[in-house]
Amino acid sequence: MKKLITILCTLCFAFISNAQENEDITSLKEDAEKGEVGAQFKLAGYYFLGQGGLEQSYEKAFYWTNKAAEQGNTLAQATIGNSYFTGRGVIQSDEKAFYWAKKSAEGNDETGQFLLAILYFAGKGVAKSNEKGIYWAKKSAEQGFPDAQYLLALCYNEGKGVKKNKQQTIYWLNKACDNLYWISKNSSYNNNSSNKACEMLKEIK
Repeated sequence: MKKLITILCTLCFAFISNAQENEDITSLKEDAEKGEVGAQFKLAGYYFLGQGGLEQSYEKAFYWTNKAAEQGNTLAQATIGNSYFTGRGVIQSDEKAFYWAKKSAEGNDETGQFLLAILYFAGKGVAKSNEKGIYWAKKSAEQGFPDAQYLLALCYNEGKGVKKNKQQTIYWLNKACDNLYWISKNSSYNNNSSNKACEMLKEIK
């Protein structure tokens, strides 16, 4: 399951990866410095991807994401949590990963809920709890997050935190495989979990 969490690192910046080439980075920086949350998170994405004429810097990406997270942006909070979990751009800390994932999840962000589920399943930064892992995975899956839908399918297939249930396994595999709405809404999303769900669906039927 830990492999699934690496998707988040790319996902959280997917929303700006199609930014226009003529983006005024100078103005964006000025807006970020003024405390505009959207500009801060977008600037973080440019640094993370090395776009807009900026040199790639995970440290600067973390800096600006943290600014946005502290102002309550739930997606930025999920990203910060993932950064602490993976140690990208900051010193790795499971405890801080849990702190930010929980804030994001309680703010109803599906990526934060998914990250929190993973942390509970793995017992990272918090006592291991498959039951709480399932709870937050369902919260995320019900909001349409494909990775959480695929994760739930794996849990029902393996009996992790729930009783094995082939019907539920197929249900969530179908949700992840056919999740065209969420993927189309987030056009730069790496739909690896959806592809895996489709493959697993063929094998399980």
